[in-house]
Amino acid sequence: MKYIKYLFLALVAAVMLPSCADEGPEQVGSLECSAAIVSVTPTSATIDVTYPTASMIDGISGVILTSNYEETYSVYTGETIMDDEYYITRRYIITNLTPDTEYQISVDVEVHKYETDWGTYEYSHLTLVPSGDSKFTTKAEGDYSDIARAHTEYLGITNTTASFQVFFDDETMMMLSDYGSVSVKYGTTPDLSGSDTREIIYDGYNNNNYFQEDGLIMNGENHIEICLINLKEDTKYYFSVTGNFRYRPSTDWYDEVTIENVTLVIPDNSFTTTSGEQYIGKFTYASYTAYDTSVSLSVSAPSSYEFAPASLGYDIHVVYSTSPDFSDAVDYSRRWDYDYFNNSLYCEIPNLTPGTTYYYYIIASFVNTERGYPAVVYQNVKVEGADGYGTFTTQSSYY
Repeated sequence: MKYIKYLFLALVAAVMLPSCADEGPEQVGSLECSAAIVSVTPTSATIDVTYPTASMIDGISGVILTSNYEETYSVYTGETIMDDEYYITRRYIITNLTPDTEYQISVDVEVHKYETDWGTYEYSHLTLVPSGDSKFTTKAEGDYSDIARAHTEYLGITNTTASFQVFFDDETMMMLSDYGSVSVKYGTTPDLSGSDTREIIYDGYNNNNYFQEDGLIMNGENHIEICLINLKEDTKYYFSVTGNFRYRPSTDWYDEVTIENVTLVIPDNSFTTTSGEQYIGKFTYASYTAYDTSVSLSVSAPSSYEFAPASLGYDIHVVYSTSPDFSDAVDYSRRWDYDYFNNSLYCEIPNLTPGTTYYYYIIASFVNTERGYPAVVYQNVKVEGADGYGTFTTQSSYY
């Protein structure tokens, strides 16, 4: 590496020499270039190289890594991520490195030394040691902390549920589609060591309707979609995400690897459920067909909401009474049979009295997808008609 150092110093000295009109062509610019480490894994590194536009450097040809003073890898394809009036930055992704190894960075550049009326005289290539990050050490085997960073976008928090998305900060990280590739642990202790800590596992289905006992994980490709249910109200929860992911350190598809048992680094990994009864609105439509001792009832969910699927495991309750104050209320419940979101509820209510007017409301679980997926879940919410209740009247008996 000594030849790089001496070449760099000699060129910088040459650039700074004074010049006069009768001493030949004028020397222009300098040989400034800097490197910044974006991320490092056990076997790869992402490096940004920047140089000023007003310099002797015409372009960056590539990045060279050396370990123990022997060249180990060179890459000559980079992506321009900044090109403005003052600076140009190119990003280089270098793969097939050795874990827990120190590397020296050098940059191969195209430069010109001076300009004349007849053109620009160039050196073809020069190798420079950049300022800034000139060395780095690859991570130990299995340490993907640099690329496993993520952030959370909360879609909705209710008194018993939380719906949110976890986005990978590194755009090369992706979800796997395999069964059991991601698990989410959550509980009320920051280290998730409490007795109330629970876990849900991605089951390989990208289905917003299929909930496990305590929630749902969906594959968003570059992010993870999560809905947790059956939570306690007015309670702070913490969560962690661990799994197997795809990682493509370069643009070449054959460089894609699977990294296993990686716990994402998520700074915003807590939320607090709300308290009190949730309100989502009133029926948008209700109708019924009356018989003497039963009614076929049809009710549409409030605007922007749908009845939750059966996989949530909740009955729908039709609470009815012969009095608007519900002093003699009867709770008729049934299991919602559909495995998909549905705007309408249809059910038969038996054992009614002929020729009687009844007042009713519904307690059910609903979903809302206005902010995206997964749906925001509202569990056991009371929904009423325009007057605070709905009504139906049975037919009079002819016998």
